[in-house]
Amino acid sequence: MPNLTILAVFISSFAGGQASPVLEDHVDLIEVNHHYDKHGLLVMDQVIFYEWCPVRSRYRVRDWRPLKSFTQVPTKDFRTGKYSTIWKDGRNYRRITADQYRETWTTYDPELVDSLQSPKQYRKTLTKPRK
Repeated sequence: MPNLTILAVFISSFAGGQASPVLEDHVDLIEVNHHYDKHGLLVMDQVIFYEWCPVRSRYRVRDWRPLKSFTQVPTKDFRTGKYSTIWKDGRNYRRITADQYRETWTTYDPELVDSLQSPKQYRKTLTKPRK
């Protein structure tokens, strides 16, 4: 019987405020980009999150992350028609949904090109963890 008490206390400690929160965002487009140099060597794999800008009639980068795990590659939820990705981001889990998804292979960095057109300090970034 004492083992059940210890187990109950152990389980309840994870059910409270000690669990890592899930940071959730919705974007218009998620892009998995494979950036290569002029010699065809991989520079980096990255996940770029975009929102539609009606003023410029184009997607603008909202934020990006290096692609470190296949869990960051979005999957389609056929019930909702949306794409989603979830992964551990520091001490938190991050879940991002999008209306569209694309995968690209480029010899330039799309995030860098976007930052040249609009400074990064004006971007609406993904949700920041609470301190």
